[in-house]
Amino acid sequence: MQLAPSFLALAICVMRVAFASPVEDAGAAVAEAESGLFARDVSAYSPPKPQPEEEDECPVVPICEQAAQLAIPVYQMWNTHRKDSYYTTDPASFDGHLQERYTKYQALVPWKVLAKRLPGTVPIYVMYNPSPAIQDHFYTTSEAEREKAAGKGYVNRGILGFAFKDAQCGAVPLCQLWLGHLKYQKKYAQGNVYTKTKSYQDHIYTIDPKIKQSLIKTWQYVPQGEIGFVFKPTVKAKGWI
Repeated sequence: MQLAPSFLALAICVMRVAFASPVEDAGAAVAEAESGLFARDVSAYSPPKPQPEEEDECPVVPICEQAAQLAIPVYQMWNTHRKDSYYTTDPASFDGHLQERYTKYQALVPWKVLAKRLPGTVPIYVMYNPSPAIQDHFYTTSEAEREKAAGKGYVNRGILGFAFKDAQCGAVPLCQLWLGHLKYQKKYAQGNVYTKTKSYQDHIYTIDPKIKQSLIKTWQYVPQGEIGFVFKPTVKAKGWI
């Protein structure tokens, strides 16, 4: 019996599939993949496209702009009897100090501090020694100095404001000077000169180099370095401090 050509071709294909080696199957699979037969399936697993980032609804304000908005004036008072300098950002505190023979300098704004803390700033601590022999206001940004002062009778009076640790955003150094005694001479009509030394305790602060030199040469203050960096007043301060 003679087989039909179509049936013979089908039988040969079945035999090839039945006896094909795994290596041949793998080669065929690779060939089919390279030929693009599975291109549709591969594309289904492609990574997702990156989405654009959403804009921040609260943009960060540059620190120098924040500092300019937070800078507030510092007012100075001076007690001639006690030889004590007092600084405050609250004019309402003047009334109580006026009763203690302090002189009010409302028009005198020697420098500005920050009302709130910003990165890179430190608080300016206010300390006061009520001892009748001292009666001195002391300002510092050092916690170690604050603790040391507390051990010498100074009490904590809160925070004046905040100062930068270094020069930035236009801030200038705030210099501290100290007066531990005052030596003065009195010349009598007979030509005799009487020299007297009186003890005081006063810490004074300035950003003006000329005032600093005047305090050193004329008033015998001793410079004690810088406690931080503050801002110049909007209007130049009146007076000698």
